[in-house]
Amino acid sequence: KRWQPKFEHSFAVAHAVADATDGDNDHVVVAYLHDVIEDCFKDAEAGYKALESIGMTVRVIQAVRILTKTPGQLYEDYIELVCTNRDAIRVKKADIRHNLDPRRLKGITEKDLKRIARQVEKGFPTSIGFSESELFPPLIGQMIAVGEETGKMDEVLSKISSYFGSESETKVKGLTTAIE
Repeated sequence: KRWQPKFEHSFAVAHAVADATDGDNDHVVVAYLHDVIEDCFKDAEAGYKALESIGMTVRVIQAVRILTKTPGQLYEDYIELVCTNRDAIRVKKADIRHNLDPRRLKGITEKDLKRIARQVEKGFPTSIGFSESELFPPLIGQMIAVGEETGKMDEVLSKISSYFGSESETKVKGLTTAIE
């Protein structure tokens, strides 16, 4: 895989949350566990019971439950639910930042782009090609799906572009400052 292993992602998210939460351990635990249900359990309820059985707090389990996107759940509904829980908001922000970090990509080849183009030519939604790709953060496919569903693809692509543009600009400024 071209993506770093999952544990490194959870570690990065937990580290970001720890830096921003003044030592609140529950936030950090939620960050470590934010993907565990989707990644490790076929039955989500069994996963929540497993967390309870190892002594996770109600607060942690509630936030992990909110952060676990359920099959068929629209992304807008998922984000709306995330916004109801302070722990979930903090973790999701760190999760999104890490998922969109361009340093996680090893490189996009012409072959990769042609594969996605072939899928679109066959009638599959653009989002499927991006979602199934190991090259792009999962959030990219989800955002493109939202653009397709709402008819606002131009706005979504503009937001993706703005994010990566500002991220690159920030890194260039930091590098320039360090060199000076």
